Amino acid sequence: KNVEFVKEKRLVQDFLSMLAKNPNHVTYGEKEVRDKLEKGLVKTLLISAGIEKYRVKFKCQGCGAEKELTLVKEEMLAKGGKETCEKCGGLMYEEELRSIVDELAALAEKTNAQVEVISTETDEGKMLLGSFGGIVALLRYAAQE
Repeated sequence: KNVEFVKEKRLVQDFLSMLAKNPNHVTYGEKEVRDKLEKGLVKTLLISAGIEKYRVKFKCQGCGAEKELTLVKEEMLAKGGKETCEKCGGLMYEEELRSIVDELAALAEKTNAQVEVISTETDEGKMLLGSFGGIVALLRYAAQE
């Protein structure tokens, strides 16, 4: 277990060092990391074990429109598996539900990115979740914005 913590600390420290020295070689936040994963730019995905978010896909019963949202557990329960369609005003029902950790890990695997799940049992792990939303990536090469 200690060996794993040492590895996790080093990975987070590598990210922080890269963020300070070469900020265009890293990215963080769900939207930004998802974008870089879809473009195949991510070398290593660091994701916090403490993330409790879900990717929910809704489909409209009326017009067939689809919508994907990232929700925390409380938001999911409040929606009750339903959403209002922005196109026709009809009712959208939950069609698919995945943990954000599983979803981003699957995206990473498609492009052969390394996936590291970081515990919240170290200071670095707590900082990853608290300061960066628990989702960061080291990129294969500098991203052009």
